[in-house]
Amino acid sequence: MTVIFILSIACIIAHRVGRNAAWFDAAILHAVCWAIAVGTYLVFREELIEPTDRSLIVVAAGIIFFSAGVWIGASISSVDNTPLLTTPRQAFPFWAIIVGSAFAAVLLRASQMVSSDNQMPWLLAVRVASSEPGRGFGFTGYLANVGFAAAFVCILLARSRVTGAIAIVAAVLAVGTAFLLTGRTFLILVATIITVAGITRRCVKPIILIAGAIIVAALLGTVTVLQARAATSAGGLIAALRYEWLHYVPVGLAAFSIEVRDLPALQWGVNMFRTPFAVLKALGFDVPVVSIVRPYVPVPFMTNVYTAFSPYYKDFGIIGVGAAFGIFGLLTGHAQVKAQGGHPVYVMLFAILLYALAMQFFQDQYLTLASQWAQLLLFTFLLILPLHRRR
Repeated sequence: MTVIFILSIACIIAHRVGRNAAWFDAAILHAVCWAIAVGTYLVFREELIEPTDRSLIVVAAGIIFFSAGVWIGASISSVDNTPLLTTPRQAFPFWAIIVGSAFAAVLLRASQMVSSDNQMPWLLAVRVASSEPGRGFGFTGYLANVGFAAAFVCILLARSRVTGAIAIVAAVLAVGTAFLLTGRTFLILVATIITVAGITRRCVKPIILIAGAIIVAALLGTVTVLQARAATSAGGLIAALRYEWLHYVPVGLAAFSIEVRDLPALQWGVNMFRTPFAVLKALGFDVPVVSIVRPYVPVPFMTNVYTAFSPYYKDFGIIGVGAAFGIFGLLTGHAQVKAQGGHPVYVMLFAILLYALAMQFFQDQYLTLASQWAQLLLFTFLLILPLHRRR
């Protein structure tokens, strides 16, 4: 495990020296995320199982190929600064109304999901109900994605005090929507989208990274308390946050080690291409569709997160991990450069890839959530379509 930590630090040095990469560069953030995950594993190693050598080799391959992919993708891409959009002030209230409508729809649906005789904390009751078949957010989830896209466009294209104020309101409503959805990953996704949009505008100083991290930590801590997770661990908020950190940051590596050790045979695409298989299944074809909820394994406490490498290793082994994460890195490097031109679709793509990058040590957010990424990109494109200049 120490070797993986050293490898992560080496990637940071290589990109800083070889490419003169900024600290917000995708390759740097990727290496920092893995350094934190592995460092946490080393700190809590007495409370976790010892990872197998083979699993560490697979993790190292994924990190190396992704890092190299970012380097290549950034090197072969160029910024397009040609203005493509007009941004009339009248569009901003329209986008804000979309965000507010999405928030209202999610709030209404959440209220409907909680019974009148509920004895649990309200947010925890929403969380429990949303995980039950037939009682989730359903179509409201699509409306939430429209709201996220509208808030993103507001923030990215705001250029005056008036539109900036509208963008702030949209951002608050988007965060509120993510909060109501109760998933920590929704909060992280929205925080990533808002941060990337703000930084791309070049009106936000680097200090926003520190402030954003503090805000995300506070929101995640609030979700933890409101969902009554603090009750599972004596000692109040600090103990609860330690519990959450241990159960979410390093455990994916431990579970993945068990999966690598016990994998009976390769599954040839069933896991990677779950989304198209699910679409075919819905159309009446007899195809296997794996559950998005993974089985629990002891590490030694029970967990069901396996790092982002899991579906690619299960389908095609270490070659699949190297190939997939080389491509993801290439796409991330390309999107990062193109996003500097400010086109909303490229910026949204980069935000999505940055979010998936930050979640690599936790679980796959690339192809597993391909449907949601397609929605966000489509909604962003549709929202800005009337703004395109005629050439």
